[in-house]
Amino acid sequence: MRWINPPSWRYIWTFTLICLVSYLIAGLIVVGIRFMRRASYCWLFVAIVGSLVLAVVYKFKLYSGADGISSEMFTARVSDALESALWLSIFTLPISAAVYYVARAAGRRLQPENPYWN
Repeated sequence: MRWINPPSWRYIWTFTLICLVSYLIAGLIVVGIRFMRRASYCWLFVAIVGSLVLAVVYKFKLYSGADGISSEMFTARVSDALESALWLSIFTLPISAAVYYVARAAGRRLQPENPYWN
């Protein structure tokens, strides 16, 4: 079955870059804040903030051509962005946790053993 309106490659690449940049921003926030680097649940912060940034950018990008936005429309867009952020964070939490704990376990295995600590 053919698609009626298939997305263009330009749209696919643009959306992929928006997704990557939003989660990289959240990762850079974690790296930049000292106490967040040591927090055991920094993967939770990355998933939630990355989802929020992606939802806000994507939901407001669709309506950037409008001349003026009324307060009711702005409230509806913010509500829609928060709902999208909730669902995105629910889907990305397991992936973020898996990446964090696999990287942590690999980092521990790759560290040279210190004979003075045993």
